[in-house]
Amino acid sequence: VDAAGLTDDQAAQVVDAATDAADDIADPADVAAAAAIDSGATTSQAIDIASDVDAGTSAAAAAADAGLPTDAVAEVVSQVADSSENVADPADVAADAALDNGATPAQASDVAAAVDSGSSASAAAADAGLDASVVADVVDQVADSSDNVADSADVAADAAAEAGASPDQVSQVAAAVDSGATPTDAAADAGLSADAVATVDDSVDASNDNSADSADVAADAAADAGASDDQVAQVASAVDDGASPSDAASDAGLSDAVAAQVDQTVDASVASDADATPGQVAAEAAIDAGATQAQADQIIDAIDNNDTSAAAASTQAGLSDDQSAKVITAVVNDASDVPSQAEAAADAAAEADATSDQVQQISDAVDNGSSVSAAVDAAGLTDDQAAQVVDAATDAA
Repeated sequence: VDAAGLTDDQAAQVVDAATDAADDIADPADVAAAAAIDSGATTSQAIDIASDVDAGTSAAAAAADAGLPTDAVAEVVSQVADSSENVADPADVAADAALDNGATPAQASDVAAAVDSGSSASAAAADAGLDASVVADVVDQVADSSDNVADSADVAADAAAEAGASPDQVSQVAAAVDSGATPTDAAADAGLSADAVATVDDSVDASNDNSADSADVAADAAADAGASDDQVAQVASAVDDGASPSDAASDAGLSDAVAAQVDQTVDASVASDADATPGQVAAEAAIDAGATQAQADQIIDAIDNNDTSAAAASTQAGLSDDQSAKVITAVVNDASDVPSQAEAAADAAAEADATSDQVQQISDAVDNGSSVSAAVDAAGLTDDQAAQVVDAATDAA
């Protein structure tokens, strides 16, 4: 948007719309389970896969561990990676969160520009003059959005498949990255061509751009563990300055148990205005599958208020494997119409009265890896318009 020359107001409108479009992306655990069922897995296997992905395992490893054949593993990986492509850029999520908390379009633009330049969202929000409670919410929204980014092993495996790798090579790439190999080495060791190796590496880099900064992940984990807004800001600042997450948490006065939890969370992380929320979709599917209203209410709360996957929420509510599978499938199917960030931004820009050339420029920029915020800013939209676009884009994701 920045490159298209939009005003700050137009840019804000475009970013708002694009982030709105990202609100209903399905959890990777649910996507993996639904893809497994589509590939012939039993409901029990699907639930096991979802549980493993929820616990931090790549979809590739989870599917393989569940006993799926290599072609089914490749299909699961493909669907998880494809879903992840529509996750909103952290710069856009941060800007939209700032706007939600009363920041001006100019402040939101500053936040987005800083995150695009490599700053953590926490530092960007603080530098923009936002207070500690707002910074904490910005960090929370960025970290929550990042949860839907596919595991690097899955992204690498999917890129390998798209580059012509066989199912066995796809599995080999995923297993190698899961074991600590770089995507480049994993692809090369699997016998892929130099061009395919480069494609795999570029795909993982692009996916990781949508992951939250370690400082933001640490700060969000501290907040989840009960840290105050000031402690959250202190943790983020310390990690930004080079401290380990555990040291940052300890220095902020958090307990050893919380410090360990923060450290584990960072280690595990990777650097739509629909009529119904995902929780409501899941609850309706649960009722249709024979669940009680109390179970349905529990599922809504877990998914919509606690960022739980549909798979985990169903299990926690006591649903059977068959019932859980129906819930997962309903949620993933409902999320299948989520527009790309480029589409959401372009639509929002048009509604913000951008010219057709600006709309196309924004769409092309986002398609090529730009955040919506940067694309809107370059397009010359006003702050208010930029805020509107950022909000719509994050909502769509």
